[in-house]
Amino acid sequence: TSACREMTAFPIHADTDCLRIYEKIKTKSAGLTFGSVTQTCRGFPLQGRITKKKSKDTEPILRGDELKPYMIMAPSCFIKKNEFEKEEEKRKMLRNPKILSQNIVAHVLSPRDHLVIMAVVDDQGTLNLDTVMNTFAVDATFPIHYFCAIMNSKLTSWFTYIFIYNKAVRTMHFDEYYISKLPVMPAVNSIVEDLVPISKKLHDLVPQLAK
Repeated sequence: TSACREMTAFPIHADTDCLRIYEKIKTKSAGLTFGSVTQTCRGFPLQGRITKKKSKDTEPILRGDELKPYMIMAPSCFIKKNEFEKEEEKRKMLRNPKILSQNIVAHVLSPRDHLVIMAVVDDQGTLNLDTVMNTFAVDATFPIHYFCAIMNSKLTSWFTYIFIYNKAVRTMHFDEYYISKLPVMPAVNSIVEDLVPISKKLHDLVPQLAK
């Protein structure tokens, strides 16, 4: 099927209904994927250099488990600023607005097996460890909140589970190879005007409800 060719995988758990939905998504997205309009990288592999102590010589660094859909928890780890001397270019890149997501995708069994992608917009330039994925918009016609809303949607989680991970139950890394396969609708004004305000509102509401 076209799903096999386009996803470079054999979707063994996709029945006729799943394939019908896949074809509709492909039509609506006009074949556009995250890989053509975003760039993604992991954070820094510096787990062995972090500390719990905050000082004038350190700055916060996020872990993957400190991310929730539409919410960044208060960082519990810090790292000395001079640890990035050899990674200055990457540090500058991570200072830009981006979407953060957990590198390890959550596999949930209740009420039935599914996965949950956890993504949030970071416009503060927060640094993070390599358990965090950083996704940047490379096409200015796509607002970053548009991508975030799509990543956090149940449809995207379903699509990812069935067609990208083939309903895997073990460790699923959400690296660029997989993120790049996510379908995305063209940035039509009416759709952007619907999704972007919802994402921004949820970024305000979710942290308040978590208190």
